[in-house]
Amino acid sequence: MKTILTLDFSLYGDIPKSMMIWNTYRSRLIGQLMQKAGIIVVLTVSWADEKTFDFCFDGLPQKGTLAISTIGVRRKQSDYELW
Repeated sequence: MKTILTLDFSLYGDIPKSMMIWNTYRSRLIGQLMQKAGIIVVLTVSWADEKTFDFCFDGLPQKGTLAISTIGVRRKQSDYELW
């Protein structure tokens, strides 16, 4: 059976919050569409800082498998420490 991770759209700390919410939304939407097509989907989770937790973790299963995205956190020490 096919399994895929949801897409990881960027949540850079310097983009507007509305863009972060949009990127989170479209990742989940595309994942839902893939599930409807019969593909097993593992949700990819990413966040920018504590202020993004309310929408980045909203609706995620509390006891399930998630993929944690680390793309971009190694570019700057401050980003890595936040992660």
